[in-house]
Amino acid sequence: MDEAFGDLETEAVRNFIRTYKATMSNATYIRCLCFVPGLAPAWLVGQPFALLELLAFTLTFNSLLIATWVWPQWGPAWLIWSGWLFCFLFWCVSAIHAMLRLPKWLGATPKVPTRDFFVEAQREYLKGNWFDAEGLLTKRLTECPDDIQAALLLAGILRRTKRWNQCSTCLMQIRLREAAAPWLLEIEREQQLLQRELDEETMEEEDEFAAS
Repeated sequence: MDEAFGDLETEAVRNFIRTYKATMSNATYIRCLCFVPGLAPAWLVGQPFALLELLAFTLTFNSLLIATWVWPQWGPAWLIWSGWLFCFLFWCVSAIHAMLRLPKWLGATPKVPTRDFFVEAQREYLKGNWFDAEGLLTKRLTECPDDIQAALLLAGILRRTKRWNQCSTCLMQIRLREAAAPWLLEIEREQQLLQRELDEETMEEEDEFAAS
């Protein structure tokens, strides 16, 4: 029980740190997208019109830079400064629009599941109710196949209940998930634990065979 709690507590701390860092960096990064006209909708939701907006603004901005600092003889001064004024107003309107639309682009109101199967599975895991926890994790993974944390906990249960082949298959399937990239250390650790227990089991069988 102490070992199970220690594994779960360490995993929870690592997951919290990873999630916190990702959230903070992503929040700053996404807000920065809003200050380039057309970039936020083009990047986040792939709007074709937004890509055209981005290209048009970039072309206009670079043309004004050249007309102002490189070849001022391109046109009369009033036309160039009018262009800068238009560019500035367009930038302001686009930035405000992007900030207002950002929650919708990010899907700010996702559906909340009626039951948190993962939290319930953690409780059963800490109590040592492996099979109850396994059932809850199976429901969670049916609901969200890319929940790598739940899949790793399931692999740990399969290992603890000595279902070596199923555990190995589960870890192999986890590795194939794109969402598994941040969890490679945890996956490798679980693989090492599985191999260690397999080796211990093999040694016990050899000792029993020798004793008989």
